[in-house]
Amino acid sequence: MESKYFSLEDVSIGYNTKKPILKNVNLTLKMGQMIAVIGSNGSGKTTLVKTIVGLIPQLSGLKQIPNETKMSLVPQIKDLKLGFPLTVEAALNLSSGFKIFQSNKVAKEKFANEILERIGIHHYKNLLIRECSGGQLQKYLIARSLISGSNCIFLDEPLDALDEGSQKGIFYLLNDLSTKENFSFFVITHHLAKDWLSNFSKIYQIRESELV
Repeated sequence: MESKYFSLEDVSIGYNTKKPILKNVNLTLKMGQMIAVIGSNGSGKTTLVKTIVGLIPQLSGLKQIPNETKMSLVPQIKDLKLGFPLTVEAALNLSSGFKIFQSNKVAKEKFANEILERIGIHHYKNLLIRECSGGQLQKYLIARSLISGSNCIFLDEPLDALDEGSQKGIFYLLNDLSTKENFSFFVITHHLAKDWLSNFSKIYQIRESELV
């Protein structure tokens, strides 16, 4: 039996019980799966993710998250709070709990450095986060989640600031992690190119306040 990272049964989400943003949501993410939800701006994609990760409560229905599930959210760049003037390397050190780029003594450090190498973070590790371009920030946000120890990662419009070559690299990486390392990914976006459709186990669309 496949392990589930989370499931929703007849869940309604939103901020007003009389007018839910999404209703009758039935959704399961299993170990090693990649799922996409496509919807226009304002359709409820981000609210759905915030409900799943526990930032807002569901209006009704059942949400189940096993203890072994470790969730992480890659937000949109516009939602990133820059805070203190940290370099990319310093910020990743804080989020990972060890010094990246400097040690491969244990498996998690070796794994993290391999991830960062594939994403290309090392090219601008000494830049202040506030000085990064949109594409560099996007890669930083994705890298931060991938090395955080999470196994269930939500990505909110992860390709918006990336060029085509970077998009391909990110998708190849996510696909490798899902098939070889049992990571699961939940991607929400307003558009998904045909070239990427085959990467996903399931693809949902939001229509008339429901997932179809």
